[in-house]
Amino acid sequence: MSIICTTARRNLFRNARRTAITTLAISVGMAGLIFADAFITGMIDNMIRNGTASFTGDAQIHSRAYKEDPEAHHTIPAYEELARSLREDDRIIASSPRLVSPGLVSSARNSTGVEVWGVHPEREKNITRIAQRLSPESTFLPQKNSLVLGKKTAQDLNVSLGDHLIVSVADSETGERRQEYMRLDGLYSFGSDDMDGLVALIHAETAQHMLGRSEGGYTQVALSLKQSPRKAAEDTLLGKTYSSEEILFETWDKLMPQLYSLMGMTQWSMMILGGILFVIVAFTVINTLFMSIYERFFEFGVLKSLGTTRPQIIRMIIYEAGWLSLLSCAGGILLGGAAVFVVSRTGINWNDIEFGGMTIYEHIYPAARLYQFVVYPLIISALTLIISIYPALYIGYMSPSQAMKKSI
Repeated sequence: MSIICTTARRNLFRNARRTAITTLAISVGMAGLIFADAFITGMIDNMIRNGTASFTGDAQIHSRAYKEDPEAHHTIPAYEELARSLREDDRIIASSPRLVSPGLVSSARNSTGVEVWGVHPEREKNITRIAQRLSPESTFLPQKNSLVLGKKTAQDLNVSLGDHLIVSVADSETGERRQEYMRLDGLYSFGSDDMDGLVALIHAETAQHMLGRSEGGYTQVALSLKQSPRKAAEDTLLGKTYSSEEILFETWDKLMPQLYSLMGMTQWSMMILGGILFVIVAFTVINTLFMSIYERFFEFGVLKSLGTTRPQIIRMIIYEAGWLSLLSCAGGILLGGAAVFVVSRTGINWNDIEFGGMTIYEHIYPAARLYQFVVYPLIISALTLIISIYPALYIGYMSPSQAMKKSI
């Protein structure tokens, strides 16, 4: 280690209290940035999981015609062949075919429009959490004439479990109105009126009969993938495998563009938060270095008189900033890592809070990522060194006589 570097380290601790306060301020700021990034990452992961597990699944396959015109007669061509391929694909955990159509649910008091899903109950349980969000006395489509509604829809219709309702849809070929008398066996709730008033679920065979579709006639297949939703959104191989001229494979980011846009907004939020921290760091470092320089004007004058060169003086100040950033980054990594570790074990209870159109119904756990402990410290270190150039040049270009006069 050079004499200049050693001297810079010793100079930094000549006023240990000021150095400790500055180091603590930068460390706490960096720890806050690391924790905020981890928390937001965990929250977005939570919202993606909730979104995909509520209705859409990790991905869906449907006909291209259905994408342009979501009507029940646009079913998936060659479904049996597709189903066989999905069963044999190791990248896919489970699949659930659906027959979806606009419909009307009527009680003795009221009527409301819904999206009617014809599903296979046991297969749908592997894709969504609708069955897990049922009220205690509910059952998930135990009979062919069973009906499952959202809590909001049931309130609008003024019905409760065990009541009978009429479900109406239009025949996919003739447009003729078809009706079935069904028993309300299940009520689900995701804590959001928008989500709880969206879908009515009936048995797939019942839906096929009402819509005039043969067995194997489905408008979409919802998928659960082995990959995490974030990685699935970036992977194009599955899309190439299952997309063709007639069918289309789409991951959650295409199915829920509003949630994907929210991710971009949070990235901008982190950039703004980081910018505020960097400004605070800049003023803190400049203040500390200038205070250190003003206390040692006479010493710098003596050093210059004894032949210490301008580059050596400049290097000394920059090295001091380097030691300061090293201590601050180490402290920030330790504090931030400890905060993320502790909270990731307990989680933060935001249950039933609606954010960005999605309801959070699980604890949020901060998600630690390697870049949080590498990129942010590197940026802080680089910023500290850049900021130190100004005070270093200030004292470096001062003549010995000027330095000694300022110290008097």
